[in-house]
Amino acid sequence: MYLAEIRGKLSGKIENSEDILTSNVFSFFKYANRQLFLKRFLANNLCIHVSDDDVEKAEFLFWPRYTDRTEPDLVIIVGKYYLLIEAKFHSPVDREQLLREDENGSFEANNLDKEFHLIALTADYYYRPEQFQDGDGNLPSSNFIWINWQQIMHFLLETIEQENLSSKVRLFYQDLCELLEGKNLHSFRDFKGVLRSKSALDYFQKIFFAYETAALRGDFIGFQNTLSYLERLEKVPQRAFFKGQPLFSGLSDKKEELSEFGDQLFYVKEA
Repeated sequence: MYLAEIRGKLSGKIENSEDILTSNVFSFFKYANRQLFLKRFLANNLCIHVSDDDVEKAEFLFWPRYTDRTEPDLVIIVGKYYLLIEAKFHSPVDREQLLREDENGSFEANNLDKEFHLIALTADYYYRPEQFQDGDGNLPSSNFIWINWQQIMHFLLETIEQENLSSKVRLFYQDLCELLEGKNLHSFRDFKGVLRSKSALDYFQKIFFAYETAALRGDFIGFQNTLSYLERLEKVPQRAFFKGQPLFSGLSDKKEELSEFGDQLFYVKEA
């Protein structure tokens, strides 16, 4: 399914399916080295700390159905925890659904003597509490956690840079990251981080955005050409004020004080 979606062989409806995205991402955590990926992901992103034995015995329940027919996307039972994940991609958050999942998940976790956590996974770049809170500012669960898909990709990138993985795992990882990157589910990484990762540069087709399809492409296209008439910028030799009228009138009436600007101002040298 990874390759079919990467190569554009699926319909737009299937490509935008939250169920397919959830399956692709969390199948990786289920089948890849759990100590390396699942255990670290839980600790780094959810503050859930479990043992090596716990992650090896972890259960992945995709789309379980409760007695009232409520169907969360995923439940992970690991160690002492019962983690219910409700994943969103393009569709809005349904708070009523979260409340039902909170009630059912809490009940199941209590029966299993587990600690319950309700996890909302969205494509938002930042936490938007109004999506989850009621009119009084209450969250659907006392053990509520929000994360986004971008955090998952960032975690994968950092993990792959730090570890010497087998070729099979690395190929699996690269396909998954290419899939997420194709959905624009990547967060900004500092340039040093990008340059450190040769593998990232090998398979990323774009680092920032696809200007052909970007919604705000008009704000970016032509930016370099707009500045092209400036042949070069040079530092001011001493001060930005010479004989006659100062370049910036109003900064000071006393020319002797203008030297405080030092050599930090720049100007365009005319031919």
